[in-house]
Amino acid sequence: MNTTEFAAEIGTTPRNARKFLRADARANGNPIPGKGSRWVIDKRSLSGLRKRYGVWAEAQKVAAEKRAEKEAQVETTE
Repeated sequence: MNTTEFAAEIGTTPRNARKFLRADARANGNPIPGKGSRWVIDKRSLSGLRKRYGVWAEAQKVAAEKRAEKEAQVETTE
């Protein structure tokens, strides 16, 4: 399965799926495909990836909220 198919399976965009796959590979010490290479996702690993994507997506949401709060504080102090 490629990243577009993977993204459809987990309900996100292909770009967001690639960002997750890079972060997941780094976190697990796996090699990241080089520029121009392709991600190949085995359907057997889909359930584990789906769970890890949920955790990653929630962490991204929390980080975005913290950035927004910090920006709001900076704007109010100026």
